[in-house]
Amino acid sequence: MCCHMRDEVFRHFTKCPLCESPYRTARFSVLQQEAERTLVHVTCPSCKTGVLLSLLRGESGTMCVGGITDLHADEAHRAMLPSLTPNEVLDVYTFLNTSDITLMDFVQSSPSAARTSK
Repeated sequence: MCCHMRDEVFRHFTKCPLCESPYRTARFSVLQQEAERTLVHVTCPSCKTGVLLSLLRGESGTMCVGGITDLHADEAHRAMLPSLTPNEVLDVYTFLNTSDITLMDFVQSSPSAARTSK
């Protein structure tokens, strides 16, 4: 996260909402950044609580809205990825019913399974 963005988060969100420890050494992860909105995941260095922050920039200044989460930064990022469409689910179902491959073999051969098994 760039220094400007980190300073902007600190200006609006200075301590953990649960244990009230200061966020001086907190871990910040930018999950999504657009022209007027930035979504940030913060992990408290003391109690390890995760917080999702949405920074909204407008003509009158910056507003920060946050919520406590049990997701780690990488989990929050994955949750934002596009989900499967109903047709994609049906395609997998059809493929599995018309081939000799099992669901376990199919899942283990996927690129995402290779990344998570390391």
